[in-house]
Amino acid sequence: MASGSIPHHPNIHKQWRHLIYGPLSKLPGSSNQSRYILIVDALDECEDENDIRTILELLAEAQSLETVQLRVFLTSRPEVPIRNSFDHPRCRASGFCTPQNIVVDCRSRYPHILAARARTYCS
Repeated sequence: MASGSIPHHPNIHKQWRHLIYGPLSKLPGSSNQSRYILIVDALDECEDENDIRTILELLAEAQSLETVQLRVFLTSRPEVPIRNSFDHPRCRASGFCTPQNIVVDCRSRYPHILAARARTYCS
């Protein structure tokens, strides 16, 4: 989807705008929003805690996209800076789901699937 190239290690805001937000915001709208998934792997490998917070804030900005729906699948070890970044007011307001939210959601919405898996793998 992204076209062109940008220099190595530029400003993260410029990368976001050039490679993700900009191209997605230019997609034509329709009555049914197109859905895309962005996978961010190993967020904990960022060396700077401010970069972690910035990345989460930029991902939260995707909610303002009007013509597409962007879902983000993010992986990370539960390091303190990561957990603290999720507690930042801007990230809290974005609706990010933490592993604890996902477990609770799965238990409440899909008990029949969990029960079937338990019978299959635990008996």
